[in-house]
Amino acid sequence: MATLTGSSSLCSTPATPLDLFLFGHTHRPLVDMRGRTLFLNPGSIGDYAHPFYGVVTIENGRLDGRTAALD
Repeated sequence: MATLTGSSSLCSTPATPLDLFLFGHTHRPLVDMRGRTLFLNPGSIGDYAHPFYGVVTIENGRLDGRTAALD
């Protein structure tokens, strides 16, 4: 699992609070919690060697995210 690094402009601010930030294009699976914001990149389902997908759940008001390998 990777960690989000780089620009702090991706983080939520008091003016724009985010619970979830979904993104892609890098094709690298990532789950990173920063403050109250969950950042999730599901990876690439089309990577034939290592296909990944993302799962987001909300249970009892709690947001959770993970990536999973497609078997």
